[in-house]
Amino acid sequence: MSLLAAFLISSSIACLQIKPSPLDSSENPLVILVAAAANNAGGETWAVVNNPTSGADEIYDIALDGDDLFIAGSDSTPGNQQWRIEKRSAITGELDPAFGNNGVVTYNPSAADEAASSIYLSSSHIFVVGSDESPGDPQLHIQKRSRSTGALDPGFGTAGIITSNVGGINDTLVKITGDGTYIYVAGIDNDGGGMGAGGRVEKRLMSDGSLVGAFDGDGVVQSDPTV
Repeated sequence: MSLLAAFLISSSIACLQIKPSPLDSSENPLVILVAAAANNAGGETWAVVNNPTSGADEIYDIALDGDDLFIAGSDSTPGNQQWRIEKRSAITGELDPAFGNNGVVTYNPSAADEAASSIYLSSSHIFVVGSDESPGDPQLHIQKRSRSTGALDPGFGTAGIITSNVGGINDTLVKITGDGTYIYVAGIDNDGGGMGAGGRVEKRLMSDGSLVGAFDGDGVVQSDPTV
């Protein structure tokens, strides 16, 4: 079934909707990006139809800053779903050829189905969280990349990546935001300490990804209302 992602863009994103669409009768997932840029130069509107593979290609998040539009999701180029990050012009919808490989960065941690689920922008970098099953089960995964080129930042975590397999089963980050100094990531962990599946929020330095100890004593807040 197709996915229709509709975005209304002015100076900020006002509407994000992802829903089933009958536009693709072949039943192969098709990502359609529609943007109305009423407040951008000239008031241009544009649409991009992007179907990289015949498999599952999906959008999970977008981030807008000035004329830069970043899109996080997945494609099925390797045969399984992998991370896919695009940088496009918010004015024209065109991919930025200086970013990654002609505007696209892909990352395939394992042979399982994985995706980039959320993205946060600073003035010089992008921070992305998503799924990663490289240990054999889902683990927490954060990346810091250059906003201009898409290259991983070697000063963040280990070669630009932070992973954590907290409970050894089904640990996943689904959202990231920030305040210019810190990033905050949220998701689910199974900490192995009897909590079962619960909520997890981390506060980390944007510079190197280290946890901020003043945040709940160790940089992490865990909660499980059902326990």
